[in-house]
Amino acid sequence: MAKDLNKNVLEELNKKVDVLLKKFSEQKGIIDGYVKRERDWKKNKTLNLKKIKDLEFELKKITSENNG
Repeated sequence: MAKDLNKNVLEELNKKVDVLLKKFSEQKGIIDGYVKRERDWKKNKTLNLKKIKDLEFELKKITSENNG
């Protein structure tokens, strides 16, 4: 009787652990996806800011050539 009870308790515990591990894996996937998008966004933002500065420099150069 005690062995059956222990076996049932262990089976239930294993089921709960499996569910928790599955939820953890799902959440980890969501977080990893978010981190990747955030890194891509920051990279693109940096590249776009550099492009804007380069264009501003070119504009100033052209403007000064036309005025000077």
